[in-house]
Amino acid sequence: MIRNIAIGAWIACSFGCAQCHADAIFALSNSGYGLTVLAPVYDADGHLLAGNQYMAQLYAGSDQNSLTPLSPSAPFLTGALAGYLQSTLITDRSGNFLKNSEYFVQLRVWDTSLGSTWQIAASKGLGGVGESSTGREQTGGSGGVPSLPSGLSGLHSFSLSPLVPEPSTYALIGVGGAMLWWQSRRKSA
Repeated sequence: MIRNIAIGAWIACSFGCAQCHADAIFALSNSGYGLTVLAPVYDADGHLLAGNQYMAQLYAGSDQNSLTPLSPSAPFLTGALAGYLQSTLITDRSGNFLKNSEYFVQLRVWDTSLGSTWQIAASKGLGGVGESSTGREQTGGSGGVPSLPSGLSGLHSFSLSPLVPEPSTYALIGVGGAMLWWQSRRKSA
């Protein structure tokens, strides 16, 4: 009887840990593990991105047309490490990605004054967003003997698109008033 309980506990533990083994781990980093990849990110004027004003998110998929965002996103470091992300390991618990498998990945960066996500910032069409070329990453895996991801291979430095300021309400009123004045002068002449 005790033997049956022990076998039952072992089976339950094995099945419980099987879910852990299914979790794929991605590396969100532009400095690479072991500093093998150094790809800082710049603003449109060529300055290194720094601080929480800029965020980066990793997108992954089985092909280049199926990239989906992975959470969490990460801020940029400051000082001598400006341009580089606060390296983050992302554990995918959705089951969409397998451990120890290779996927297409892309790093997307945005100015947080434009929105809380890259999609929101990009949809405004005001610039202040950027994306790396598509690369590949071998996922790691969690579980009994975890393995680390390979990191982003083929990642190169890139810059955000220039930020185009939104016209203010007063500027629009001023332009509208000037157009009305010009039209009235033109008709009277």
